[in-house]
Amino acid sequence: LEFHQTYYSANVMKLVVLGRESLEELEQWIQTYFAPIANKNLQPPQFPGTPFGPSQLGQRVHVVPIADQRTVEMHFPLRELDTLYESKPTR
Repeated sequence: LEFHQTYYSANVMKLVVLGRESLEELEQWIQTYFAPIANKNLQPPQFPGTPFGPSQLGQRVHVVPIADQRTVEMHFPLRELDTLYESKPTR
């Protein structure tokens, strides 16, 4: 509840909609389910520094599976890009 009150605001959210339905139907759903979210004009939270330090980076990890699953999750630490939008570093 505290998280919701502190960070839940329409101006810090992004929405992507994909569906087989018509554009009109998708727009109606968006209005029904997302329009009620209040815009509190909050500042997006900023993460100071990087999420991982030098001792957590450059690690080689060997994993022995305990179940027969065919999935792999990989996470790549990247710095935030919001402050770089004017220079467009990803283009």
